Amino acid sequence: MTSQYAANAVHPIACVSLLAACFGIAGCNAGAQTEPPRFPVSGTVTLDGAPLAEGKVNFISPDQGAIDSLDIKEGKFAGQAQAGDRRVEINAYRVEVVNKDGMTSESQTELIPPEYNKQSKLTATVTREGPNAFTFDVKSK
Repeated sequence: MTSQYAANAVHPIACVSLLAACFGIAGCNAGAQTEPPRFPVSGTVTLDGAPLAEGKVNFISPDQGAIDSLDIKEGKFAGQAQAGDRRVEINAYRVEVVNKDGMTSESQTELIPPEYNKQSKLTATVTREGPNAFTFDVKSK
């Protein structure tokens, strides 16, 4: 009888443990926030009338601080961004190798003026319906 009792006693304990684990997992996920949906965006970036060779375009949500960063290649970008009114920043760097006192290091110089990135007033409205195609003409001077 003892072994039969032990076998039966394990079963309810296992069920209670399993239920506790399920509630624990459900409780942890209940408070988790899901990522907001993103929608296709694309466009072009020119620097002084020519396609920007490479860089980044950032769609920033000022109220949430969310950033959707997309690569620019040969003047074009494509990816996904959250819907809404977005502040746009454009960055591109020239990398220079510096040799000082026998030490070699890399230095980055921003090619894009601050009014298109740190001090940007560029905006874009990303919508669910699209087409979300944007053109940014950047001037270096």
